[in-house]
Amino acid sequence: MVKMRPPEPGSNIAVLGIGAIGLLSIQVLRLTAPNMLVAVARAGSPKARLAKALGANAVLTADVALELARRETHEGQGFDYVVEATGSPKGLEIALGLVRPRGVVAAKSTHGEPTTFNYTSLVVKEVSLVGSRCGPFPPAIKLLRTGLVRVKDLVTSTYPLLKAPEAFAKSFERGEVRVHVKP
Repeated sequence: MVKMRPPEPGSNIAVLGIGAIGLLSIQVLRLTAPNMLVAVARAGSPKARLAKALGANAVLTADVALELARRETHEGQGFDYVVEATGSPKGLEIALGLVRPRGVVAAKSTHGEPTTFNYTSLVVKEVSLVGSRCGPFPPAIKLLRTGLVRVKDLVTSTYPLLKAPEAFAKSFERGEVRVHVKP
């Protein structure tokens, strides 16, 4: 995503969703020298503290993020760059509401369902919509090796192999990012 269509230094960026993909995106996008990097999540998300620790300036609900975009961004028109990592069919519609005219929406989540969004908004705002499944591995490995991206922070629970069914059940709880099963 960042290699395909990188944000400009000084951009105002929003990352929708603070699961593993969103939290990794926050860390990588922090390296692009944004003016503002906001994580957008459900109210009361137990992962909000982690999103801030990994580089988000703030964690807001979509409604509050939209208000912030109107007050604090280029003439109140929205975020320059919005990453959609919600895992929800509604995520793209929310992203289009947050992005400024001629901004970028980077679609990362794959929820497996058809989605609908306001196509007119995409066209009238002249938004660039970029889909990306994953990026090149050598640069990603370098980010991990140098510690610029931390994945250990994303492991929220660890279970022994014999408790794998419990670990699997735990992985569906709201506060979990990644559950590790140790052999």
